[in-house]
Amino acid sequence: MDGFKNKLNYSIQFRLSFWLTVIISLMAVVAIIVSYFSALNEAKEIQDEGLKQVAKLMKLDQTSFPLNENIGKSEIFIQPIPSNTDYHPSADHLQLTNNLSEGFHTLKIKQSSYRVLILSVANKEKIAVAQSTVLRDEAAISGALSTALPMILLLLILIAAAYFLIRNTFKPITLLSDDIQQRDAQDLTPFPVATIPTEVRPLLTAINQLFDKVSQSVASQKRFIADAAHELRTPLTALSLQSERLAGTEMSDIAYERLQTLRQGIDRTSVLLEQLLSLAKAQNVIQQDVKVLSVNQLYINVLEDLLPIAEAKDINVGIKSKQDVIVKMSEMNLLSIIKNLVDNAIRYTPNGGQVDLSVIKETNNVILEIEDSGCGIPDAEKERVFDAFYRILGNDSQGSGLGLPIVKTILDRIGGAIMLSDSDNFPSGLKVQVNLPLST
Repeated sequence: MDGFKNKLNYSIQFRLSFWLTVIISLMAVVAIIVSYFSALNEAKEIQDEGLKQVAKLMKLDQTSFPLNENIGKSEIFIQPIPSNTDYHPSADHLQLTNNLSEGFHTLKIKQSSYRVLILSVANKEKIAVAQSTVLRDEAAISGALSTALPMILLLLILIAAAYFLIRNTFKPITLLSDDIQQRDAQDLTPFPVATIPTEVRPLLTAINQLFDKVSQSVASQKRFIADAAHELRTPLTALSLQSERLAGTEMSDIAYERLQTLRQGIDRTSVLLEQLLSLAKAQNVIQQDVKVLSVNQLYINVLEDLLPIAEAKDINVGIKSKQDVIVKMSEMNLLSIIKNLVDNAIRYTPNGGQVDLSVIKETNNVILEIEDSGCGIPDAEKERVFDAFYRILGNDSQGSGLGLPIVKTILDRIGGAIMLSDSDNFPSGLKVQVNLPLST
């Protein structure tokens, strides 16, 4: 019942269908009732006219009428009514009294209804011409039914036509709703207004204007992040060079230790700026060139860049899969996905650990696997790590918390997916699986 009330209160389509059905049904009921009473009045007039004709014949020949003993539905009963006060009709006659006035009467006699015409004749006597109302009522009901059956059929046709008409009228709105639900969160392109009914266009225009404002705001934020990262690159590069030069001079052990801490901070800030730029590029929906790419070759390119970090921690990094897989997608996107995942695996794996890279080809997609012997990610935090700048508490790795958000942003845009699970080959490691369409 609550569901019906909610639909009636909040669904325009359901409300129109319901009330149109109610109105059409009420009109059909009224039409059937009017038809019944119209047929009944017509039957009454026909019956009265028939009684009048019989009465006229009786006036012409007052001695020729019979006394009916058995009265059927259609038989007309003719009965004299003497003027004497002690008149009592016999059992096979209608029980009529001589005090009835001239004209038509509808009388209830022996639980049956009769239409009776009283007519005066000579010697102050009267004649009663009567007929049962059963045939008249049946004719009225039959006439009403003959009208009701086509009316009911028409009622069903009208209800079905109204339902399909309303459904078809609201179809553009339903399609618009489906389009909104299927849209990516970052897709702020305006909706087409030409195919939408006029009554809904103001709402859709307002939504498009809101999209435009949000798009401008998001673009402004992205430009600010990218510009800030670019502006900070130059002074950080200068600081890095100065720190390298300073490391070559003579200094005390305490000063050298503090210099190393400074250099680590500069390196971490440089990595953060690079990832901020990568995140800004990943969030940019501009169409990028699609190329035919070798996954193993990109693995090799990434390992060449990150090998110094792995060697510094004595981490064994290698490509586990022997068979290569070819995909069609943006080289920048795929390179960013692999580099961020491998960089995370190396940074969060303890010294002397291992990182394995592999690729699996399925019917319609490709699965990239990066598995490490690190500390893994608790189940409760496997969703939180995709939030920008979120880092697991108690972890002292030099990460920025942007690697996985960058990967997730790219995958959401190209229709891919990422899954984090416990390692199959290492006691406490992490296995990252990236599901990519064969062609994006």
